[in-house]
Amino acid sequence: MIASIFLIAICFMVYWPTIFFGLVVDDDNWWRIRKHEGFSSFKKIRNLTQLRRFIYERTYSGTTFGLNTKTEHLITIVLHSIICVLIYLDLGSSKISFLAALFYSVNPVNNQTSIWLNGRRYAINIILVLLMIACGKCGVFIYPLTFLFHVTAVFSPAAFWPSLSTMFFIIGFSSFYWKEIRAKILSRLKDIPKGELTEFHPRRIIVVIKTFGFYFFKILIPGVCAMQYPDLFYWGKTKGGNNEAYRINMDFGKGILALFLFGGMFWILPGNLSQWWLFMGLAILQWCNIIPVVPIADRYAGLPCVFMSYFLAYGLYRVPILPHVALYGIILGILAYYTVCLYAVMPMFKNLNSFWRYHIDRYPAMPWARIHLIEELLAAGRLPQAQIQIQEALQANSTDYGILMYAAIICMMTGKRKEALICLNVCTRNYYLGQEEKQGKEVSDMVRAIHLLNIKGAS
Repeated sequence: MIASIFLIAICFMVYWPTIFFGLVVDDDNWWRIRKHEGFSSFKKIRNLTQLRRFIYERTYSGTTFGLNTKTEHLITIVLHSIICVLIYLDLGSSKISFLAALFYSVNPVNNQTSIWLNGRRYAINIILVLLMIACGKCGVFIYPLTFLFHVTAVFSPAAFWPSLSTMFFIIGFSSFYWKEIRAKILSRLKDIPKGELTEFHPRRIIVVIKTFGFYFFKILIPGVCAMQYPDLFYWGKTKGGNNEAYRINMDFGKGILALFLFGGMFWILPGNLSQWWLFMGLAILQWCNIIPVVPIADRYAGLPCVFMSYFLAYGLYRVPILPHVALYGIILGILAYYTVCLYAVMPMFKNLNSFWRYHIDRYPAMPWARIHLIEELLAAGRLPQAQIQIQEALQANSTDYGILMYAAIICMMTGKRKEALICLNVCTRNYYLGQEEKQGKEVSDMVRAIHLLNIKGAS
């Protein structure tokens, strides 16, 4: 009881500043939709589809009890506290599980489940998985609920019901949701140009191994956290991105080491610990760009982080050569490291402007955040600030099609038609793979518009 209260106190003390945060990416968009369309009523639910829509509205947009940011951020902290308490209680109610809960509570890789409102459905699924473990084989009756929120827990029966029949059960039950899962996969594939990302080649195993290594070590040594990373960002988009993705380099070596550790520990760990370890690996592997392709994101590391935190604590307590002073020193060092990294990423969630600035400052060559910020500045009529951003973007990355296109647009808006044509000319050499026709038409339309303006100006 005291341990649970202590964990709750730690969560509220560490995350209290987030109660006063606003909205960031996705949160902001969904709140606008909810303000415009309103909410569906729980009293009017008559079937599973309407129930899922109700849950979707209340969790996907982080609007569980309405449109009050303080209330919603408070709920997120409560959910994170529940996860930490369940880790302690479900995984043994011991000093190892208590330490695991402490590690999890401040691990910055959980930023999208402990701070981001739109990450709430991932947190709820983590709670459901922990309840499944607490219920033993009866946890199978909780399993269907996970599909109402997200597919992150699709392999969760492996954590408490290890047998060949488990996989048949997962496949069989998932078939009830196959129509929706297939629709989700197809919707993702529709937005992905045909080519490397939609076709499976043997060399794709290199990308899978790299992604597995990224998540495996990111959970242990989080470092700089973000909503989206430059790793594999240009895979399937440019020839250079493909060459980098398939290169046998340090990232590939980390992936091989992670797989070696995963396989070795699976055979060494006893009993139910090997089950948890297996599920942790499966929970990582499902997001390793096998099918479908998804960007590397911390939210997919939240569930495996539960078990990695436990095994980190388990390993520290099982090392016989460590004296108590050294052990406690290492534990305090890990907690301090996690907390420092957490407070470094926390300002990202203050508001939308902080969100974009955070990514631009850390990954200036990555166009994703910069383009979104430029779009917002242009929509707000802040052309001078957009000009500054596009100049900085071109200095950091002068070959990205998106950046070059916005540079051309801003040049046109400021009357620099000659410079706009130069940018468009460079665009023609930097089309994304599979999007040559679409982007070529965009460039042609822009060039035609500039020529018409020049003719009107001459007359």
